[in-house]
Amino acid sequence: MKENSNFTDYDFEGSNLSNIIDVLAYNTYISSYNANMISNEVFIDSATLRENVVALARNIGYTPRSRTAAKAIISFFVDTTGFTTKPVTLTLKKGIVTTSSSVFRSESYSFCIPSDITVSVVDGIATFNNVTIYEGTYLTSNFTVTADVPAPPSRYILENANIDTSTLEVTVRDTKASTTAKKYVFSDTLIEVTSSSRIYFLQEIEDQRYELIFGDGVFGEKLKAAGVPIPKVSNPIGKVGLPIAGTEVRIEEDGELCMRGSHVTQGYYKDEEQTAETFDSEGWLHTGDLAEIDDAGYVKIIGRKKEILITSAGKNIAPVEVEELIKPHVLVGQVCVVGDGKKYLTALVVLDADGGAEKWSEENGVTYDLKSLSTNEKVIRAIQEQVDEANSKVAQVQQIKKFVILDNEWTDTSGELTPTLKLKRNVINEKYNEQIESMYEGEE
Repeated sequence: MKENSNFTDYDFEGSNLSNIIDVLAYNTYISSYNANMISNEVFIDSATLRENVVALARNIGYTPRSRTAAKAIISFFVDTTGFTTKPVTLTLKKGIVTTSSSVFRSESYSFCIPSDITVSVVDGIATFNNVTIYEGTYLTSNFTVTADVPAPPSRYILENANIDTSTLEVTVRDTKASTTAKKYVFSDTLIEVTSSSRIYFLQEIEDQRYELIFGDGVFGEKLKAAGVPIPKVSNPIGKVGLPIAGTEVRIEEDGELCMRGSHVTQGYYKDEEQTAETFDSEGWLHTGDLAEIDDAGYVKIIGRKKEILITSAGKNIAPVEVEELIKPHVLVGQVCVVGDGKKYLTALVVLDADGGAEKWSEENGVTYDLKSLSTNEKVIRAIQEQVDEANSKVAQVQQIKKFVILDNEWTDTSGELTPTLKLKRNVINEKYNEQIESMYEGEE
């Protein structure tokens, strides 16, 4: 169309027409990809090749069909007139119901049904008509979600490969002792799915196995553990999440996070001295991180043990927590809380030279210049308000009593930051000792 003289002056870039063409092209690509998958998946014999294709297909929401079991339809009746107790109904239990004789190349085959079938007994005869039986072994998988551990299982994987997913029967009981179960049905769409829909989804994973995925309380009913809903997220804002299964965690008296488990390294390679410094006699790995664990088991990292400030009153304080409460202000680029050996905490504040301070200056009618901004009353008031808000969220011993706004920028080349933009606290304390001491004049 661009070559057509009728569209010489038309701006194709970013136009609605261009967007529509892109969408149509994408839909055509997806449709052709799905069609190709459907027509060719039966020929995929290599497990490795299949996994590669499955991984790509998952990106566009396509789940390849599973193996399909051979099946037969049978009818038979049971004469109950000779039974001592005359039944009203008769139930064909789920599992193996029949086996074939060795007439198929000297092979015998077992046939099962995935669920119980109950029929009425009429005149002493129980008639089972058109019962679909499936060739294969009847297997069950049980998953327990318990509230006794901080990390309930989040994955429900069917460990047997090559199953026929069309024969799956998924039920959920409220407790192990419960005699009743709720049936969940398979869904491959979110259309008409509500928060109370008892559904599950399937996803093929490695080795041609399948994973059951249940609702999250918005799309589909959410699973519960002993009446307690499973958390919606594994990492709430401000937390690093729940320990994975098989991991023990604890907090030492000084606030250090320790962990151990069969998956945790046993030590440093050929370095017994470093290993002894990092692991205790009970096998706990001392991470060096300061952390908290809430009642739900979520871990929150507060800072690093080596960065602890000890006030003159002997209080151990992690500076990172309050620093992170000050940094969100648009004016602030870096904050370094100081006060080791002092009566109270103070802070060095560096303005954001990557656009934040400039944007604030434009919005507040102030000339943008780091040197002049560092002494500007409007800037000082804005930073003070942010510090006051941060102080309201921490204990009194963590609060910032004074601060100094510096007139320069901190970078890895200027020496205050590491290449990963972490504070070099020892460098900062030495380089800005004069500014730090000025905040304690007359207080010692």
